[in-house]
Amino acid sequence: MSAYNVEILDEYLYLQEVANDHQIRVVIEFNERIDSGRLQYAIRESFKYVPVLASRLIVNGTDLLWEGSDSCDFEKNYFNIIEGDFSFSLLKETLEKHVDQYTAPQLNVTVLRSQKNDVLVITVNHMVFDGTGFKNYLTLLSGIYNGVTINKKEVSAERDIFTILKPAGKKRRNSETVNRFLTPGKKSENRPSKYGSVFFTTKTDKTGYSEIQRYCRSKGVTVNDYMMTAFVLALIDSGLFKLNKVSDISMMIDARRYDHNRFLYPYINASSMEKVSIFCNNRNKEELLLSIHSELKKIKLNMPGYRNLLSLRFFRSLLPRRLFFRLIKKKIMKPVISATNIGVLDKKDFQFDGSKITNAFFVASLKRNSSIQFTFSTFDDAVTITTFGSYSEDNIERINLVYHYIEKHLNFYRQYI
Repeated sequence: MSAYNVEILDEYLYLQEVANDHQIRVVIEFNERIDSGRLQYAIRESFKYVPVLASRLIVNGTDLLWEGSDSCDFEKNYFNIIEGDFSFSLLKETLEKHVDQYTAPQLNVTVLRSQKNDVLVITVNHMVFDGTGFKNYLTLLSGIYNGVTINKKEVSAERDIFTILKPAGKKRRNSETVNRFLTPGKKSENRPSKYGSVFFTTKTDKTGYSEIQRYCRSKGVTVNDYMMTAFVLALIDSGLFKLNKVSDISMMIDARRYDHNRFLYPYINASSMEKVSIFCNNRNKEELLLSIHSELKKIKLNMPGYRNLLSLRFFRSLLPRRLFFRLIKKKIMKPVISATNIGVLDKKDFQFDGSKITNAFFVASLKRNSSIQFTFSTFDDAVTITTFGSYSEDNIERINLVYHYIEKHLNFYRQYI
């Protein structure tokens, strides 16, 4: 058995079990059936490049260890093919499947197969990947599926996030992310039961994207700033945020934005949660847009995600492990509103041997304290917004309202042109 180093972020995420189920999912819709045998082979081969995926988490008191498995048997039911007509309820049921971090491997793969096409759902342990790490893994997986020769020597098993600040080292390829947002076309499930897991999704269409881009360029802001502004306006209209009061959105900040020399191992969780404080004293959308742009720019310049990891490592080196764990548990953030912008699934890097992908989107980890988590991900110039979790009936109604108001505010640029 091989053993792989436990990062400080592994320990931090492990302690977040009370607030986070550690699941991150991708849904990939094809216009035809894919080769399930090749997909099984590609997943098995991917363990050689990302060995922690074939590991299980060993916990002994406050000692953590990733224990690797030299071989992962597909009979362990982490690869499934479900035959039958595709339905939204079947997709929701598939998304509810969890990866057990204490049992190898750290992913679950399901192919929802109809007579003409497939929908692929992959769930991974969020302790292993964040959104960008997951995207990098999908690029690797599709490359193996396509028979692309990959130099294993260039894919180190080292998971040390602090390689970012090393002055020298071999450059490794890492996918670029671009934030985009488009006009919406709503889709939602039937009214869910009072309690239990619910799944909401809204997919935008491509109309108006270039106009939004041009508007953002004229204002010196990013499309991501624009997206967040529409989101905040929806939160205000739905009563979750108040005018003349500072409100917080918890966002995952990716430390890769500071990895300019591409030293960081691509298949890793390199994100940490930070609070973004938003103040809105009127309904002037352009003023709010510029305010959000300024706030997000400060975050990007101040390296909060990376500094948070450095602080964790510093205190971890000073304090006895048991005391460190106890203090961190008290500091675990339990956000009311969370937003994760996973960015673009790039069509150029993300292909399965010519099978056309008609849609792809991420579904972020379910929060256990009934906070509301929204995930934005982009594929083929269209954005899918998802919310997945166990919510009270009141929260379900609020989520429906938020989706309604996002659609209302998405094209607010038009009133200023």
